[in-house]
Amino acid sequence: MRTLADLLASDDGLALLEERGVVTDAAAFAERLRPPVRTDLADLLDIDPRGHLVYTGQQVCADMAAPTAAKFVAARELAALGDITAAILWHDMDSTRSDRYAARFVLPGPTRSHGAWLVPRRRVESADVEPRFLATERAVIEAAFAQLADWACSRHDAPETPRAKVAQLAAAATADDGAPLAQVTRAIATVLLSEEVGLEGPSVAASEMVGAGLLVDAVEEYLSNIDDVVRAFNEAVAELLDGGIDPQVRPLPPDYLPLRYSCPDDDTRLRLGSERRGNDVLAVATCRCGRDFAFNLGGDGATLDDLRVTGRWSIDVSMPVHHNELASGWIAGRSTALYGLVLNEVLRRVLAREPVPVFVPAGLADDSEDETLLIRHLVSSEPRLATS
Repeated sequence: MRTLADLLASDDGLALLEERGVVTDAAAFAERLRPPVRTDLADLLDIDPRGHLVYTGQQVCADMAAPTAAKFVAARELAALGDITAAILWHDMDSTRSDRYAARFVLPGPTRSHGAWLVPRRRVESADVEPRFLATERAVIEAAFAQLADWACSRHDAPETPRAKVAQLAAAATADDGAPLAQVTRAIATVLLSEEVGLEGPSVAASEMVGAGLLVDAVEEYLSNIDDVVRAFNEAVAELLDGGIDPQVRPLPPDYLPLRYSCPDDDTRLRLGSERRGNDVLAVATCRCGRDFAFNLGGDGATLDDLRVTGRWSIDVSMPVHHNELASGWIAGRSTALYGLVLNEVLRRVLAREPVPVFVPAGLADDSEDETLLIRHLVSSEPRLATS
């Protein structure tokens, strides 16, 4: 199966990306931008709604590998081109398990790496929980930073330098006692992006967007067309597979809903499936703790009222679809660049909308895990990251 790096390295791969709305040239991407159809996100970010709003989405994390950092370098460079605001959408409603750096520092060693955990490791590994629902303890965070400081000082000729940098990160992470993990890692990442990338643009968490009601209309429209969404999504996945391309997503099941729910008893993140009972469509799930959940989506299966009041629902990987009218364009990561091809087809075939342009930085082809943004910050003497 061809990867994103393979597509970026071949003429036919670049042509395929271009055909599906994915751009690899920054100037061409900027030329295609138009003001957002809706100003809701611009208003929430307190920026000019008449300008061009470009976002990059990222799970909240305490560190990031080189290909991930490339997205943020691209955001900084695009913001310098003119009338473009590059915003960060922090995904705090995803599984903590889905990112290597979501709950720990990964410290390289002579033979293997080890993790310095910001929450107890068992809490992450025992259940699928969103970082916004993982409470932190100051003592655990301070112990992780102590490990980080010891590691960094052992690799630096002037230990006072990394120790000061660790202290800066620790101060940001512990500013609010008992803050959820999502807030702690967002604070760490914000410092790293400022210091190492030079990016200090506006940002917002996905939970804040949902709380403000920004995505509700788009998700309800998605739900009202869910049968066609499943068909178009699965057709697009099959087309990519037939072309020897790994779309990074699997076909959707017949009971698919783009919805997740976190159990109020143990915070386990559950996939909600559709089930018809009488005249109503329900979003249902059973938690490992034994509780059954059923949320009424109405007779047309497209009303989120019953679920919204819980404050514990979230959205799956279809998020770029629901952002489409809120932004001028977006910067993809390695996985989103590929399943974004699938989601763009859903937008076109089902919702009859032209997807906003997607930018893929060349740096996404880098598969290096050796020097992460945190490691670079602590031990490298090189200047901040340059071109993406």
